[in-house]
Amino acid sequence: MSLGACIPGLIEDGTITQERGRRILKLYEELLAGYRRDMGGAAAEAAATEKTLEQLTREQALKKRRVGLAAATQRRMADDMASFRGGKEGGPIPARAAVSVLVHDDKAPYLSFEYLWKAVRGQAHALMDQVLVRHHGDVIGRVRDREGFERIVDELHGAKTGDLNAAEAADAARQAMEMLRLRANAAGADIGRLEDHGLPHSHDSEKVEAAGFADWRDVIAPLLDRGRLIDRATGQPFTDDALEPFLREVWETIRTDGWNKREPGSMGRPALANRLGEHRVLHFRDGAAWRAYNDRFGVGGAYDALMNHVDRMSRDIALMETLGPNPAAGLKWLQDSAEKAARVEGGAGERKAATKAGKQLQSIYDEAIGKNRDPYNRTVALAFSNLRAWQVSTKLGSAVLSTTSDAATIQLTKGFNGLPQSGTLRDYLRFLKPGNAEDQAHAIRSGLIAEEFAQRASTSGRFLGEELQGEFAHRVAETTLKLSGLNAITQAGRWTFGRETISAMTLYRGLDYDGLNAGFRRMLDRYGIDAAKWDAIRATPITEERGAPWLNPTSIADQRLRDIVLGMIQAETDIAVPVGGLELNASVHSALRAGTIVGELGRTAFQFKAFPVFVTMRHAQRMMAVAGWKGRAGYVAALLGLTTIAGAAALQMKEIAKGKNPRPMDDGAFWLAAMAQGGGAGIYGDFLKGSQSRFGTSFTDVLKGPAWQTADTINALTLDALWDAADEDGGKVHYGRRVTKALRSEIPFGSLWFARAALERTLIDQLQQQIDPGYRRSWRMMERRAREQGNDYYWRPGELAPSAPDPGNAFGDAD
Repeated sequence: MSLGACIPGLIEDGTITQERGRRILKLYEELLAGYRRDMGGAAAEAAATEKTLEQLTREQALKKRRVGLAAATQRRMADDMASFRGGKEGGPIPARAAVSVLVHDDKAPYLSFEYLWKAVRGQAHALMDQVLVRHHGDVIGRVRDREGFERIVDELHGAKTGDLNAAEAADAARQAMEMLRLRANAAGADIGRLEDHGLPHSHDSEKVEAAGFADWRDVIAPLLDRGRLIDRATGQPFTDDALEPFLREVWETIRTDGWNKREPGSMGRPALANRLGEHRVLHFRDGAAWRAYNDRFGVGGAYDALMNHVDRMSRDIALMETLGPNPAAGLKWLQDSAEKAARVEGGAGERKAATKAGKQLQSIYDEAIGKNRDPYNRTVALAFSNLRAWQVSTKLGSAVLSTTSDAATIQLTKGFNGLPQSGTLRDYLRFLKPGNAEDQAHAIRSGLIAEEFAQRASTSGRFLGEELQGEFAHRVAETTLKLSGLNAITQAGRWTFGRETISAMTLYRGLDYDGLNAGFRRMLDRYGIDAAKWDAIRATPITEERGAPWLNPTSIADQRLRDIVLGMIQAETDIAVPVGGLELNASVHSALRAGTIVGELGRTAFQFKAFPVFVTMRHAQRMMAVAGWKGRAGYVAALLGLTTIAGAAALQMKEIAKGKNPRPMDDGAFWLAAMAQGGGAGIYGDFLKGSQSRFGTSFTDVLKGPAWQTADTINALTLDALWDAADEDGGKVHYGRRVTKALRSEIPFGSLWFARAALERTLIDQLQQQIDPGYRRSWRMMERRAREQGNDYYWRPGELAPSAPDPGNAFGDAD
């Protein structure tokens, strides 16, 4: 008897559910329709029955395996939370323990999802170090050696280009993607291997929908490799008759972002393991076909597609390994566990904390999967994103001068972790040396993520806490950061700290756990690395890198321990060279929804403020994890001392960049400003000595956000000017002054530290002299404000050439 005749009876007698029966019957009928084209009725029924049963058996085994993986991850989460070190003796597990499953806390000696994601990503980068070093974006965001990378794409699609470098790079990219595939499958996915499968695509659903099915089909159909488009019903390539409905279903899935496959009222999207297991159904003829489609309907270029695939797969692997094959279900288990512990064992305070933790867990999860970045209104979100990108280009060109605080926090974190204090400047210079690809590649091979090589907006994200969307505005903003040196300085600092942590591990490998210095042992302990795990790390084979021994973390034999070590390095790096993290981004983005007027206004007002908040939050958490009030006081004193000195250096460099002499350092106001500058609040440092910022805006305007200044500038040039012109008292508009004031604050690249004073003196001042009758009074006011701060201009307003800065002014010894 065929399976088609059996199914209705099995449903009727309750052997299988109606929903499962319908799904089995649908699969059987699809297979039967295909087999009937090539064989007789009875033979087709037998073949369809056999194939359906084979697939059902496989699905059942996979389902059983996923149930086991889910149970194992729940046990591990329970064990991890029980080891959290912030609870009361005999009391319930703190709600913070549940949050620390997703984000790092010094009191949680287990690897969080956030740093498992970075550990997996670092291992993928390590496999394709040369791809990253040779082809990362140039100063304006273009892929380096574009023709060479196009040959890599051709090789990935099975072509033999004859370029040995391209072939080796393509093999490296395949190895990285294969490593990610196998690891995803180990976590519960079911992704089949495809030889020469090329690059994955990021489809622009709006472009696909706008084109309509017919135009989209006409573009894509000639580009596809028909021999590799397999009809699931037959196991054979699609016929002409079957191809049309297949492409229509694909088009519908892309344009609706998968909503066509969801049932209203369902619990949400399918389990992540199931979605990762869906076969990639579009296969392009070659690299040229891939590029042709991507140019019309894709997002970003080929390099972006590769990097985004690595990042998404790393995230999904970390989600499944942390929360189980169905991370949404694992998150619910985590939330319920915290709530149950508080309800059963805790008091009112614990119950309140558990409720708050449940909401926080959801917002962190939504941030990780990108839900918080899904705009309510794309047009509104894009407009405000472009506005914020404009602020980066016009206001952040001197931010690199504030990175002196990175050197302070690197030394503080090294001392706290028992790492040797020397070598920081040497490694900084090593990574900043132009053309030093060998050291860059070595850092990447060691599992130290190449943020600036892999993502175009990573440094701007350090200050904005968001992904820029508008292409032109994004390019201008990123170019500003690259020209200023901020990208290079940030990446060099992060690699420097990571390299020195690995160097210390190499140096200390001859010591047993008890022989390690107290600081280094405490660092290991914070991440759950005990004596046995340290012995396993010490047993890792040593490699030679440029004539020196090196313990490469990516070579640690045990995968889980390898992840822990790499996660530890990344977590400590995020403290030494602070960058925004999941926890802060989730709290901001969940409260201020993208694409809503209120949300976008809030995000815009918060611009540039996330960084000092994050620095404060990170070090406050670390301070609270230190045992005893003396230890905490010592940590705060060291932090304030080092960052204040670094802030003083940054303030003086900023003054020189403005064309002024250094500020006198003999008053309290300077050192208060230096403290604020060193703590990450450099934009506010200008106000601790004077009532206005460098652009003439008030402190309250800065609190509203830099975009407020742009809006005020536009108003001054338009409505306000018309109002003043119509004033019955006959007040003068001074429009020329308004224009030059706008130019000082709103020219892209105009805030670049090395060009700022020259631009103002040789261009804007000369223009002001021509169009502003009151230019002399304006310049006298500028010089009077400078004298009030105690530092005159060495490049005075209106002068075409500067005199030499007077360093003695900083010590009250002005010439």
